[in-house]
Amino acid sequence: MTSERFNQIVDEIFDRCRATLVDRAKMYARGDRLSNFKRAGTIRGKSSIESLDGMGLKHITSLFDYIDDLRTGQTHAREEWLEKMCDMINYYGPLLLALLEDTTSITDEII
Repeated sequence: MTSERFNQIVDEIFDRCRATLVDRAKMYARGDRLSNFKRAGTIRGKSSIESLDGMGLKHITSLFDYIDDLRTGQTHAREEWLEKMCDMINYYGPLLLALLEDTTSITDEII
């Protein structure tokens, strides 16, 4: 794979991840961009970060299922792969970091 093609893939993935975060904010955020994780945590008696992790594991499991499918010859459309990848990136990237900043005393030194 050429560097040019690899860079196109990087741009595609992160552009899509950003678009997904913006789009999903319209569905899930209720004034506070992280409200769904906070509310889920309250309902379950967990922290908002533990709530994110539980929801995120669903996305990781789904991606692992797709990877397992490769061994049996089952294929999925590129669009489906991208959705799974971006969900995982979004949960364990910007959403987790935002929750850490919002709910803990995390500082640049800790990161």
